[in-house]
Amino acid sequence: MAVVLMLFTSWFRAMPHAVLAATILVAVTSLIDLKTLREAWDYNRGDALALAATALGVIVLGVEHGIVLGSCSRWP
Repeated sequence: MAVVLMLFTSWFRAMPHAVLAATILVAVTSLIDLKTLREAWDYNRGDALALAATALGVIVLGVEHGIVLGSCSRWP
């Protein structure tokens, strides 16, 4: 990946922003794991809600605030 970034950065610079955004969305889509959310929901709904709150918090608020939101959303 680093070699591609070093050698082909000039090609990426000429791409429209929509193409770059679509590339990022395709890469991120493979990281979404709904099976884990379903398993967590069956096992413990509070943990599943904390998982969902963390994921949505990271998307909306950013990494640090999203993790804090997820940590604070589930108390034992």
